[in-house]
Amino acid sequence: MRHEVELLGHGRHRPCGPCTEIFYDHGPGIEGGPPGSPNEDGDRYVEIWNLVFMQYDRSADGKLTAASKPSVDTGMGLERIAAVMQGVHSNYDIDLFASSSLPPQSTRAPATSRRARCASRGSHPRQVRS
Repeated sequence: MRHEVELLGHGRHRPCGPCTEIFYDHGPGIEGGPPGSPNEDGDRYVEIWNLVFMQYDRSADGKLTAASKPSVDTGMGLERIAAVMQGVHSNYDIDLFASSSLPPQSTRAPATSRRARCASRGSHPRQVRS
């Protein structure tokens, strides 16, 4: 597991700070390794919650200054908690989605890594500060 301080923020010129993530382990019967390992893209460990301690403002040139109003940005995926509580390994298999008109599992696109999901939202998930 990594032990660096990571600065997570949304966009290049925004509040940011160190983050922590809470993962659920589906157990050894599911493929994948712990976050930060070469096998992290498997489904065994699923991020269900995160906290970003917004301590800094990042300027356009990347300089960090103390935030005028430090805060905590927290988020939990309701569909992820539902999957854990219902004992399924895919968000699409929870009861809410199972009763909808989503296509069957075999026709859905494969899951993407957390890095790819963050990139698609325009955030940079791993801005490491030494």
